[in-house]
Amino acid sequence: MSNRPIWLRGVLFIGTIIASAYYLTYIRYYAYEKKRLATQTPHLDEDYILEFYKEVAESSRKTEWTNKRVNRPWGE
Repeated sequence: MSNRPIWLRGVLFIGTIIASAYYLTYIRYYAYEKKRLATQTPHLDEDYILEFYKEVAESSRKTEWTNKRVNRPWGE
């Protein structure tokens, strides 16, 4: 009996350990980044955001919609 199957099993086992460690590290980093980015988003009840929405609503009411269609010779 040769030592090759034992050596092959060892390589596969060590590769599995390394792949699992990489995966767990990636998941941990992903959760950390998701939590960090979630804490940086502003709250929707802040004054400057509400003021911006008011300005946008007022400016959209002031301008009437106009038909900007260009008449083409083949469309008449």
